[in-house]
Amino acid sequence: MDLSQINWFYVAIGLSALLLLIWFTVGVGSGAGVAARFVSLPFLLAAMVNTAAPVRALLDPDYANYGFGLLSATSAWTIVATSIGVVLIALTAAFAAITPGRWAKALTALIGLAFAANFAVPLARLSRAGPPPLRVTDQLTLPGLVALGLALAILVAPFLLAALWATRRLFSGR
Repeated sequence: MDLSQINWFYVAIGLSALLLLIWFTVGVGSGAGVAARFVSLPFLLAAMVNTAAPVRALLDPDYANYGFGLLSATSAWTIVATSIGVVLIALTAAFAAITPGRWAKALTALIGLAFAANFAVPLARLSRAGPPPLRVTDQLTLPGLVALGLALAILVAPFLLAALWATRRLFSGR
């Protein structure tokens, strides 16, 4: 079997299942509340989405064009470094959100702001001349403002809300 026959979606699903199991085990063991687990989910999902990229880049030297918001890489080794960095930073925030302590909340807030900016800046650049429409199917095309609002709600808002929650917890002493 050569690399072209590997379905990288299944690799990502397998690695994501492992991350989810670890996250669930740590979350239950830490006694984290529902809000903390909910806040950590966007970071966990960001890590899960990026799990296959470093594996593929290590195995396939022809793999190119990785992107995650502002971050992009075009060669195998830069893809490995960038995607592993994204996964580790996202996991750090996911586990920090369910960890008690002020340092953990400060870390969650900082990483949340960084991830929100990572997605908000390209969206702002894209919509500067007017947000482009998003073609969902052959019959459904979302107008530019609707597409921009959807992108902001999915890619930026969860990280901003996580940063706000963590900042509130940090300064309330909880």
